[in-house]
Amino acid sequence: MALEYRNRQIQVLESAFSTLSVNLNSLSEGPLVPGIRLPIANPPQRSLVQVLSLENAFDWLHFWYPTIHSAMYQFISKDQEEPLPLDWKVLIKDWDHTYWIVWIFTVWMLRENNKSDFHSGHPELDSWMFNQ
Repeated sequence: MALEYRNRQIQVLESAFSTLSVNLNSLSEGPLVPGIRLPIANPPQRSLVQVLSLENAFDWLHFWYPTIHSAMYQFISKDQEEPLPLDWKVLIKDWDHTYWIVWIFTVWMLRENNKSDFHSGHPELDSWMFNQ
């Protein structure tokens, strides 16, 4: 019984490694922000975006929308009683999903504010988020 359990564990790990390997090999070479690579495939595949870290997502926001980024950083810092600059390793322990939702909602609002500019400025992100 123990041997069967171990064999199943190995199968799950091999499957997960295979999927992760494919995703990592599919990363786009074109940076969304200098030094930050957003995994985008053609056509976009939702699973690839899982590789993007929350910190990189907020760095993207800082690069393209510094005023909004600054306000969000201040809010998160006060909310979590964490000093600036934020230590994402601390925040993601309990708040990872929450701040992903905040980031996605913020990007959605930016797009809703001006769809044509957002699409022309960030076509890969626009396609991934809104044309699945």
